[in-house]
Amino acid sequence: MLRLLLLLAFGGLAYAAGMRGFLLLLVAFLGSGIMSYFVLSRVRGKAGQQVGGFFGKINSRIDAATRAEDGDDPAAVDVTTAESSDSAPGSDETPADDAASADPDPAADQEPTADSGDGNASPRS
Repeated sequence: MLRLLLLLAFGGLAYAAGMRGFLLLLVAFLGSGIMSYFVLSRVRGKAGQQVGGFFGKINSRIDAATRAEDGDDPAAVDVTTAESSDSAPGSDETPADDAASADPDPAADQEPTADSGDGNASPRS
């Protein structure tokens, strides 16, 4: 809005100076452009911050949604995914615990025992 006012002011000054046609438009646009660069720098800076903040919020929402969708955000990890993966964050089990719990016959790793028939088993010597 202020830019338009500067354009009209320079156009009026150029017209009052006797300029007409293409020269009037050229002087009005060039003069108002140069003047607005210096006069409206604070207004332009504030507007740029507002626009940058607006789009910054949109970008942060997009990034958060992407992290949640890709599973990079530990707070957004599904519980079922964490249980099925060995390296999922928040999993209490280590890969060694998984291997031990998957052993179908834990007695196979024990030393063989001799049964004396009285129900008390003693290790073989």
